[in-house]
Amino acid sequence: MKPSDKIENVVKKMSFKVGPEMDRDLWAETSKARNEFHKKILTASQHNIWGITMRSPITKIAVATVIIIACITGVLMFRETSEIALADVLTRIEQVSAYMYKMHWTETKQQTASEVASTVLISQDNGIKMIQTRVDPNSGESRDDEIYLLPRENILLIVLHQERKLYRIKWEDAEEDYYKEKYNDPHTVIKEILNCSHTSLGQSIVDGKTVEGFQTTDLAYKGGFFGRSDLMAGAEVEKIDVKLWVNVETFLPIRFEEDIITKGGMHIHEVSYDFHWNVVVNDRDFEPNITEDYNSPNGDWNIPAFNEENTIKGLRLFANYAGSYPVNLDSEALKKEAKKYLESGHVSYEELSEDEKTKYNSELFTMLTAVVFYDDLVKENKDPVYYGQNITPKDADKVLMRWKVSDNEYRVIYGDLHVETVTPEKLAELEAALPK
Repeated sequence: MKPSDKIENVVKKMSFKVGPEMDRDLWAETSKARNEFHKKILTASQHNIWGITMRSPITKIAVATVIIIACITGVLMFRETSEIALADVLTRIEQVSAYMYKMHWTETKQQTASEVASTVLISQDNGIKMIQTRVDPNSGESRDDEIYLLPRENILLIVLHQERKLYRIKWEDAEEDYYKEKYNDPHTVIKEILNCSHTSLGQSIVDGKTVEGFQTTDLAYKGGFFGRSDLMAGAEVEKIDVKLWVNVETFLPIRFEEDIITKGGMHIHEVSYDFHWNVVVNDRDFEPNITEDYNSPNGDWNIPAFNEENTIKGLRLFANYAGSYPVNLDSEALKKEAKKYLESGHVSYEELSEDEKTKYNSELFTMLTAVVFYDDLVKENKDPVYYGQNITPKDADKVLMRWKVSDNEYRVIYGDLHVETVTPEKLAELEAALPK
């Protein structure tokens, strides 16, 4: 599975929760990853940091955000013929080195409305910077917070200036080359439209420009990455209306509108507009304005690559604490056990220093790597099986975990954590010798 499938939902959950409540519950949301994976790992906990999801790097961030363009104003239709193909728009956007735009969303439920306005700067070389402005509906006070995605360092950074707090997440497996190839690519959103039933709105005038319009009302539409609609995962959607307008001269988006209504009565209206393409940027534009008095209340999060090597590291670390392997790879059970060992003999998590929290987080994520890796193998139809309920570190020649590599090969992790590739016949012999 691509590194991009590890980061996406993290940012989804962060994008519009920045505010004074972040320290309390930013990380308390149940994540869903790779299809329904955010139900599997890191749900809310007493430490308020376990709502993370392991998908998609910056890819869809700028990717889908790119095309979040909408039309709130009236549109004067004067021709119904279609002259632009969305595939041509994709090609054109790939040629843009840097751009910026504004985004505004309103969420209304039970006569209560909340709003967020954002300015987004995206650079193919430097990453993404988002400044979010939200107004307290009661006091009328506004606040600006910042989100940075920095592919050179593989870091997501959230800066809460009012509280002078930082939230920093680093991914081991999000390669810079992959970022450069994908994160400035709006394919995600446009492909969403292309993969849904959609229609051409023909040509019209929007903001004084001749544009080609596209629309989908397909409930299968999943939304743009920085879109508020993405935070509605799990909600039953009753109505979707998505409109995209593209400048016929430049083949670049002008505006975009999303209207989504759930069966629970929530209405999301989201607009992206005022795009500026091929803007000039420099490194300083992506340097957060922070001072030494900013602190990281949850330490840093270093997310390991979800692969064989780190799965073995996680199993070894768990065994070092417990003297045995996890009975199964159920995320909640494993997380509970891992936290028990990590907290044994310690003061409460809240009393740990930033460095101690960083170490705690890193060890917990390392131990949970096996869950994600196994889940990936299931999704890829690799026929994985885990025997932790019967195998201990003393069972050096017994199968602890295995999965299919090809029609003629299986990969096996043994009880002493050495690894071997075997034939199906050899695997059958090994599994026949397992304790019943």
